[in-house]
Amino acid sequence: MNTFLTYKKMLAALILMPMFGVSNSEANSLFNSQATLGFTIDSISNVNNPGDLSGLAILASFEQAGSPTSYLSTTGNGSGIASNPSVSEVSVTIGNPFIHTFSANGNVSSGTVEASNVGRYSLALNNTSATDDYKVNLTLTYNLLANASGEFADSDVILDVFTNDNPLLGNIFANADALNFPNAGANGSFPQYTFDVAHGSSLVFSSDVTINGNLQASPVPLPAAVWSFLAGFMGILGLKKRKTGSGETV
Repeated sequence: MNTFLTYKKMLAALILMPMFGVSNSEANSLFNSQATLGFTIDSISNVNNPGDLSGLAILASFEQAGSPTSYLSTTGNGSGIASNPSVSEVSVTIGNPFIHTFSANGNVSSGTVEASNVGRYSLALNNTSATDDYKVNLTLTYNLLANASGEFADSDVILDVFTNDNPLLGNIFANADALNFPNAGANGSFPQYTFDVAHGSSLVFSSDVTINGNLQASPVPLPAAVWSFLAGFMGILGLKKRKTGSGETV
């Protein structure tokens, strides 16, 4: 009998130790969002000297904006990551697109995360000719993905398109929130753009992608039912012990 009671005590201890050691569980919130852009030169024509494209160079680049344009603010146990290496002056030719993905994510188990990260895409059209003007047709494709999950999570992916002389050629966005739309996206292309690049001039076609994330999470107390179970379990063990003790006395 004593061996049986000892076994019961050890079993109870094993069950109770982890439960008493952790008074709260954790609720996690996170976002994981990205944008993939593709820049394709559909055609180039020389207005003055048809067929000669030697005077026009088209270079693509990407960089992630630094502080304060991009920022991260956290409290408690929260973090955010946006590590996107720069891409410098990649030559773009007709039919060979420049494609690049920009991404950011964050998570929190107790506290808050507020993050905003900006990725800047540029397509520089440089006409070095002293006499020839060029007409360029290009297409911009996009695939925006926003994901948010947890106690409270929200993420936006915003795309703005412009040139150095036109502040708004188009924009589009995707928004995800953990309660209603945890996964959101936008996939397609803008209507074909046409640009005239005069001799000796340059034009910069730009796209800014902003990825925002707002998260909140707090420790969640263990349900009252758990503590009721523990109290009842301890009572049963005590009752069995008393009955066993009475049996040994008789």
